[in-house]
Amino acid sequence: MDQIKRLVNEAVREMLISDLDRDRPTPLQPHEDYVWHIINLVVEYYDADILETLSSSNRHKTNMLAKQVAMFFIRKDYGYDSPTLGKIFNIDRTTVIYAIKKIDQWMGFDPQMQIEYIELRKLINNIYETR
Repeated sequence: MDQIKRLVNEAVREMLISDLDRDRPTPLQPHEDYVWHIINLVVEYYDADILETLSSSNRHKTNMLAKQVAMFFIRKDYGYDSPTLGKIFNIDRTTVIYAIKKIDQWMGFDPQMQIEYIELRKLINNIYETR
């Protein structure tokens, strides 16, 4: 019975993620304003420090997760390339590639990450709708 409940919960989360991505409002110009809104929103969500998150030297778990998730959303919404994201977050482009791939894979199997994605996607969509 627990396995059936788990499978149903996973299916519902995947459908919700798909619906949120599909129905996402189109972000307006300029991109840079929204990029900073996304970064601030993700940093607040994870209760991280904005300066520490944008610093390449700080490797605290909360700051790293906020940085990786913010990069993931910015890439997904705006298609920024790895060198551009690297400049924003003060890291190497290969680190950007690794971080985005890591979050994408993590989304596939971690229910908590999926829930965080759903909550953040709703918040980000709200930014696009109110601007």
